[in-house]
Amino acid sequence: MSKAEVILCADGHYRRVIYGIGSYLADYPEQVLLTCIVQGWCPRCLASRLNLDGDERIPCHHDHTKLLMEHFTSTLLWKEYEIVDDILPFTASFPQADIHELIPPDILHQLIKGTFKDHLVYLPAIADYLPAQMVQAITAFLDFCYIAHQASLDEGDLDAMMDALQRFHAERVIFEETGVRPLGISIPHIHALQHYVDLVHLFGAPNGLSTSITESKPITAVKKPYRHTNGNQPLSQILVINQHLDNLIHYRNAHHAEGLLDAPLVANNIQAEPLFAVEYDDEEVNFQDDENLDEAEDVVEVTEALVELAKTPSPRHLRTFSGMGEEIGHPELSDLVAHFVYQNRNPNAENPDECPPILTRGYSYSSAVAVFYAPSDLSGVHGMYRFQGLYVAQVILLFSFSHRNIFYPCALVRWFNVIGDQSCSKTGMWMVEPEFDENGDRVVSVIHLDSIM
Repeated sequence: MSKAEVILCADGHYRRVIYGIGSYLADYPEQVLLTCIVQGWCPRCLASRLNLDGDERIPCHHDHTKLLMEHFTSTLLWKEYEIVDDILPFTASFPQADIHELIPPDILHQLIKGTFKDHLVYLPAIADYLPAQMVQAITAFLDFCYIAHQASLDEGDLDAMMDALQRFHAERVIFEETGVRPLGISIPHIHALQHYVDLVHLFGAPNGLSTSITESKPITAVKKPYRHTNGNQPLSQILVINQHLDNLIHYRNAHHAEGLLDAPLVANNIQAEPLFAVEYDDEEVNFQDDENLDEAEDVVEVTEALVELAKTPSPRHLRTFSGMGEEIGHPELSDLVAHFVYQNRNPNAENPDECPPILTRGYSYSSAVAVFYAPSDLSGVHGMYRFQGLYVAQVILLFSFSHRNIFYPCALVRWFNVIGDQSCSKTGMWMVEPEFDENGDRVVSVIHLDSIM
């Protein structure tokens, strides 16, 4: 609409309102329904169904659709112009809206799940079994997805996206040459890559935008509240729980608007005691110096990754470390645990190998739960470390024990070394190999669960 309408708002005031429509997030089948096109065509442009990634990408428009309907038959409209006759999109009557321009990108379902399904899982497994060019095509596609998933994008990022897209188009011919797609690749989900740079200019960085955002709402509104009911006629209980949650949200927003939540909840003179003593070199970083404040913020490292053992051990009784070790083929487990405790309590010991034995027992676990802080922009402030800042290990056993009233959740791991100083040119992933000691045995040690990311 273009003329304002006077309405009564929720706060009791009358205001002039002009209604508008924003972006419409939908998966491809719903996009076809919204734009009134034929399945297999692009909802944004007039590219031919037989060659969606061709040079012509003329945008769809309501005026063009109406003109074609006036001059061509229904059969010709269906086969040549992707149009369903006598049906116009719901935005055709809107003066300032066109559904063809309002469809944003859907990274998860349109690209990742819609194109190569579970490629994130299979890429390392197929690296040695598929032609190198085929793996490079998937790698280029992955690069595009990771760049598009960032929280912010600049012109350099958009150029990198286009470079990855060009590499993907250049390498994907292997699918045609090997007979996987002998008639060519003309898939709407893959064709959507062509529009991503333009969509970023229109809507900004997608930042993980996908239909899973709306699909996750039932978890908050139904599944989680159901867990707090007694299971007997839960609907009324779920409604009451949701009402209470809404009231808490409104209560918090009201206090936030009044500035009551701007001050810290804990007094400034109450500070948590650090887990480890940290010494700073005043010459390197002076946190009291305003000139070095930005540098100091870069030095502080924040990593929010939580790994917890399962709630119930398996089996549910205490076991000796020698018994655990014999069961998994590592009889030295008892010595490794003693070495871990000694190093943990004496980090500056001159002879860490000379440690007293540990006579306590522990529990073994079959699984652990990992929760990661994984921002879209991996290189942003407080983001997770890249691969170069980590070590690679394989978990053999999850267990826990208490020693001198201190609880230790631990893992027995095998260590790996990185091969070379660059990632694989074929997959773009880092390669590792088992680490051996001077006797030719695998390097195995016990680590704290908090060190796992």
